[in-house]
Amino acid sequence: MIENKIEFYHSKGKLFLGIIFSLLLVVFGTLIMYIAYIEEAILIIALALFIMVLFSFFTIANILKIFRGYPYITITDEYLQLYSYTKSEVTIYFTDIEYIKVSKVSSQSIFEIVLYNEGDYFAQLSFHNKVRLCMNRVTGYSPFTINPKATRKQDRSRLLETLNLIMQQ
Repeated sequence: MIENKIEFYHSKGKLFLGIIFSLLLVVFGTLIMYIAYIEEAILIIALALFIMVLFSFFTIANILKIFRGYPYITITDEYLQLYSYTKSEVTIYFTDIEYIKVSKVSSQSIFEIVLYNEGDYFAQLSFHNKVRLCMNRVTGYSPFTINPKATRKQDRSRLLETLNLIMQQ
């Protein structure tokens, strides 16, 4: 059986802006750490170090997304796959999807994928994914979300049409 497969990729422009912004915050953290070191403020040094490490991870993650070129979303006849070919990969079968809900977060629309057995899917995730998706659960959102604005602009309408077809099944 030949399977229909549609892939949606990250917007390289947004990833590039994310890299620039993250690098600026790393430089800002370095500046704060230098000033705090001169002033001998231990708490501020710890805060600056936290900012530097956190945004260094964001920078590295965005650089990897640009150079690896893996799809953000892969949709086939049977399943939807987020972060394909990465450590964060999640495969969600259409039969396990209860519904897809559109939510507003910081003036952005996101698609929450609500599953019948969400706990089972969450238990199968790697530790890395559990940490990454923990805040979604704490704030009451489904751990599995799709941000259409993270995809390429020319692919967004096709993504919305495909998600609409999934919701109608």
